This record gives sequence, C-alpha cells and structure tokens, in this order.
Amino acid sequence: MINRLKLILRDFAGLWRVCGPAVALGWLLALLPRLGQVVKARNLQVVDRSLGDGPFRITFPTAAAQFRVMGAGVISSIREMYVRDGYLRRGTLAIRDGDVVVDLGANIGNFTNLALAHGPQVRVIAVEPSRGLNAEFEKSLALNDGFRARAQLVRAFLGEVGRKQRAIIEGDENYRDAQWLSEAELIATAGIDHIDFLKCDIEGGEFALLDKGSRLLAMARALAIEVHAFAGDVEAFVRHLGEEGFVVCFRENAPDGSCVLLAARS
Repeated sequence: MINRLKLILRDFAGLWRVCGPAVALGWLLALLPRLGQVVKARNLQVVDRSLGDGPFRITFPTAAAQFRVMGAGVISSIREMYVRDGYLRRGTLAIRDGDVVVDLGANIGNFTNLALAHGPQVRVIAVEPSRGLNAEFEKSLALNDGFRARAQLVRAFLGEVGRKQRAIIEGDENYRDAQWLSEAELIATAGIDHIDFLKCDIEGGEFALLDKGSRLLAMARALAIEVHAFAGDVEAFVRHLGEEGFVVCFRENAPDGSCVLLAARS
C-alpha cells in the first residue's frame, strides 16, 4: 500500500510538471472518490478516463516545444510515456533534431507527437493497423502546427501472424482489413534508408520482425522496445540485441516476465 501511495504521489507530481497544475489537481480530485475502484482494479485507469480525451498541453523536458495530444485513454498514456518517461528515461536515449524515427505500434500517436516535438526537422514513420486508432492519430497530430506533414502513417501489421495478432483481428473489426507487410515491404513503402530511433510495441511481433538478419534493426542507432514474454524467450532476445551491437542502457521488468528495454549502439 505504501509503494502504491508513493507511485500515486509521483504521478501527481509528474502530471503537474507535464500537464500543469489544473490537470494534476483535477486528476487528484478524481482519484479520491474512486480509491476503492483503484484498489480493486490495481490500476489508475478509471481515474484517467474521468478526465476525458483532451486535448492536453504537454511540456516535456527534452522537447524543443510544447505540444498537444488527445484521444481515448490519453491520460493513461501521458502518465506512462511522458510522466514516467517510459521510452527516453531522462536522457538515457535521445531524439535529436533531424532524426528519422520509426514508431512501430503507434496507437493514437503519443510517441510520434513526442518525437516530432524534438525539432522541426524530425521525421517519423508510424505504423499502426487499427482504423480507429489511425483516426485518433490524425486528430492528435493535427493539434500541432506542421506535425502531420512530417509524419508518414502506414496502416499495417508487421511480420508474422502471431497468437495475439490473430485474437486482435478476430475480436475487433478495426483491424480486419489491415494489410500485412514484411520488413522489406515496409522499408520499400516508407522509403527507409536509416533509422536514428526505433520504437517498437507490436504485441509479440518483435520476435519475428527483429530476428537475426533484420534490416530495421541493422539500420537503427537507438532502440526502445517492449518485449512480450508470451511471444518468445525474452532473455534470448536480449542476447540477440547484444550480438547485433546494441548495449542495453535501461531495463524495466514486468511481473509476467516481459520487459521494456532501452538500447543503443556502443
């Protein structure tokens, strides 16, 4: 209980820093009457949803400019990606102006927006197979002048059809007519010739896509990835990254054996 309280206080302070005092205080006031639901669910999503879909203005410590985001469940994503700094970890990895960023599993565009805010010359190739999330992505990027022109959105699944992908397709019509692209097809479609920052959260598809001989991995300078234990051997994947020339700079383990890895070439 003490650890959970500390996490809540850190998230409150982080929301104050990233979204401003009005959002942070609104979140705290929404939390108090929902404490029982939070304890039962063991997460804060019911509180996050009560603040709505935005838009919310974001101040991120390494971004060149403030930016705005919106979309379903956006506060949960703000806490994970901006408040807890899930993919950059306070400078562990960096996005520089002029970088080419590839966002695999772009969802509603929060990482794409973050990357584009790091400079007017940053370019992003974003991949997301959900029609509904693509629509949210478009709305969120449109909040920020010039962002959409620097982002290429590809609606597709990547790599092989896994158990999780099959369940997603069968359970949600937003995914059913999305194309499947091989790594080579994505590279050709998006015209990728180098990658300064590769972010990957594709629900287990990382094992097949970024396997030995992966051209995407070979092109990448830095990598932020969620490795899902249900889809393969996490430790073997970590060793594979080492064999490809990456040094793991940060690792956060989940109870189910999955992890978030930040890695860069030595």
